[in-house]
Amino acid sequence: MSYLKVFTNELCKPSNIHYEVHEWTPLKLIAFSYWLGLYTRIMLNQRKKGRFKNIWYLDLLAGPGTNYVKTGAKGEVIAGSPFIAYHFAKDLFTKYVFIEADKERKEALERRVSVLKIPNVDIYHGDCN
Repeated sequence: MSYLKVFTNELCKPSNIHYEVHEWTPLKLIAFSYWLGLYTRIMLNQRKKGRFKNIWYLDLLAGPGTNYVKTGAKGEVIAGSPFIAYHFAKDLFTKYVFIEADKERKEALERRVSVLKIPNVDIYHGDCN
């Protein structure tokens, strides 16, 4: 868990732009990381059988890559779904595609991806609808 906190602190350095979320969002992201772990094991098994050469991660609502959880007088910044996918399944995905409608959030995400030197990422500005 401390590694994830250090990882999140690194995400905060390139930008102070975060997506403001509700107090239940961390639980949603924990559920996402659990699901991602299950999916990863299934897909890695399929890759070993030669069924999939490339597996892409597509995030249609990528945001800036970080979330600000306002809790009382003190808030907390946590990693968002793009970086949870990278952190928990970087050995699985051969490409990442992030889409964000807000230009400022998209640019913050680009800075974070660049600073962390995450390979094989395409980031698009647009509405996923």
